[in-house]
Amino acid sequence: MILRDPYDRPLLNLRISVNHECNLRCFFCHAEGYHNEENEIMTPEDIGRLVAFLADFGVRTIKLTGGEPLLREDLSEIVAQIRRVEGIKDIGLTTNGTLLEERIQGLIEAGLDRVNVNLPSLKKEVYQRITGVDSLEKVLRGIEKSLSCGIKRLKINRVMLRGLNEGELDSLIEFAANIGADVQLIELQDRDPNSPLLRKYSVDFHELEERIKEKAISIKIRQDMHDRPVYDLGDVKVELVRSMSNPDFCYHCTKIRVTHFGAFKTCLLSSTPPVKFLKELRSGNWSGVVNSLLKALSQREPYFKPFKAFCTKTALARSP
Repeated sequence: MILRDPYDRPLLNLRISVNHECNLRCFFCHAEGYHNEENEIMTPEDIGRLVAFLADFGVRTIKLTGGEPLLREDLSEIVAQIRRVEGIKDIGLTTNGTLLEERIQGLIEAGLDRVNVNLPSLKKEVYQRITGVDSLEKVLRGIEKSLSCGIKRLKINRVMLRGLNEGELDSLIEFAANIGADVQLIELQDRDPNSPLLRKYSVDFHELEERIKEKAISIKIRQDMHDRPVYDLGDVKVELVRSMSNPDFCYHCTKIRVTHFGAFKTCLLSSTPPVKFLKELRSGNWSGVVNSLLKALSQREPYFKPFKAFCTKTALARSP
């Protein structure tokens, strides 16, 4: 049975934030790890039980995030626990890549299928300016090690930032093509569409997309993933993640998020408090876990709705 929220969006994907700590200091970070004052944290066994529970409701794809997930020493055991769950087809990891070189072999052996590496720049000084840390060479070695160890798929994530890395698009695509990776270009996002952050660093994704279209052989729309366009350039695929300027983005969201302390979070940008379930999960109170899940699902709604006027205004401003 596949669960659906009040907007008829199916629950197909689970995104688990395994911690909130990070070893970088990216100035635009939205703190997906969701820090709270509780000391409780889900164990690998907790995560395995949760995934098995959600697999019965049709969840097939798992993404592990943080914070920086590789800071958890037991991450390979988390992957192994998930891999044992019948029905799970794909286990992915999103990381800043600074610890990949040391950890990737064990993660692949545990059952990791794919990895997304955040790479804000291929220029040392720009990378350090964005992240606050001089770790570019470590990340590049981690990417190389991941590919040599046989990871099934590697994707380079990049948040596009005006005045910092927007001029590196061609070099990024060339880099990814040379190593056999794909590219995911991410629009800078903020709860406030008029925030100083967006005004200073936001890149025009309509213009960016036109540049990519000129090089594309074909285009595919990922309808199960926010209606994201994926452009096939022949030797590399480029996916665009436009959460701010794509009014259909949220209406095609099929994921639910789980915090490191055992709670369902309805949306990355939502201020709705997470719905806790860890106590019920550990005690075997499955009806309680179901109630928590249903409560979280009932609170899910397309976050872009407050921005509808903004999106429409932006679209009209760009019309000839």
